[in-house]
Amino acid sequence: MTLALEIEREKKAAMAEGMAQGMVNAIKNLMKKANITSEKAMTMLGIPPADFGKYSALL
Repeated sequence: MTLALEIEREKKAAMAEGMAQGMVNAIKNLMKKANITSEKAMTMLGIPPADFGKYSALL
């Protein structure tokens, strides 16, 4: 793999990680402000049910 491809792969991974952390922060904030479960918060945020486990593991 060339250096440019490796840099691009790392950049995409870092962006995905940052986006996931942002979504976790949104879930936590909604849970706290609305006093609701994580599942309800994820539903309200439009997260597909198939991704609930991914975000639940990060909470």
